[in-house]
Amino acid sequence: MNDYTIENKQIEHVKTHFSNQLKSGSSFNTAVFKDYTEVLNYVNTHSPIQVHSQSNGREVHVFSLPEDTIVGFQGISNVAELGNMSFDKEMRNGFEVKFAKVKELIPTNQFCVIVEPKEHYFQLITCFPGMYAPPFPYPGLNEAELLFAENFWKEHVLLKIS
Repeated sequence: MNDYTIENKQIEHVKTHFSNQLKSGSSFNTAVFKDYTEVLNYVNTHSPIQVHSQSNGREVHVFSLPEDTIVGFQGISNVAELGNMSFDKEMRNGFEVKFAKVKELIPTNQFCVIVEPKEHYFQLITCFPGMYAPPFPYPGLNEAELLFAENFWKEHVLLKIS
């Protein structure tokens, strides 16, 4: 059994991923996980399918439900999958990120949990539905992470509901 916990200071941000009011980013299907406490219950009783380590000491734990379970709606897409769509831009962490206006986000059966490993537990930083995506580039990344993040975000866009 795992031991994932969350501090009060992270709860408000995590709650934004359970809102149907999001303009961009990913949101959970509240028919599967009604709130962050149900995500905590799930990760405390299941194992991730992938773990990605980051140089800042944090980890990304990726969980997957059965393919026919829509855990949420992913707010990221590969540029090539969107065809000739035009993109707008916005700044994130001082990095220019492309976004596309869409009618709906992409259903997904996966979600990610960003954690800070402690001696006997994982401190949840945030969680969101969808595939693993590196953070937006920022000065705290090491050289390899920065290059990976820059290349990833050149090929991917955020999705915003129009």
